[in-house]
Amino acid sequence: MLPSTPPFNTVKPRLAEEPDSTFTGYGKSLIALHWLMVILFIAVYASIELRVLFAKGTEMRDFMKSLHFMMGLYVLLMVILRIVSRKISDHPSKQTQQGMQAAASILATMGQWHFMRSCWACPCSVG
Repeated sequence: MLPSTPPFNTVKPRLAEEPDSTFTGYGKSLIALHWLMVILFIAVYASIELRVLFAKGTEMRDFMKSLHFMMGLYVLLMVILRIVSRKISDHPSKQTQQGMQAAASILATMGQWHFMRSCWACPCSVG
């Protein structure tokens, strides 16, 4: 006699835990500020990379370097605004994050601080 095994269709998939009902998500201002910073980072990177299209000493090349510098200052302003905005608005606390989410959050924070530190350590080595 074969051991009895349950039919395959009786196994229910395991669902993720329900999120904490006290947190409804990031505010619209923080989301907008996040995506504005993404666009700004892309523009800063593009401006310095596109400068090579112009010959050294030309007005356009100098303009691209100046544009890169000015947008970098806007990034600094946005970082300050984002820190202030995050302090005064609702955001998920560390207690609501569990398991891998907490580890991912810590790693992302460490990566962000490393990136910002490297930006300050080597702010402008443009040729």
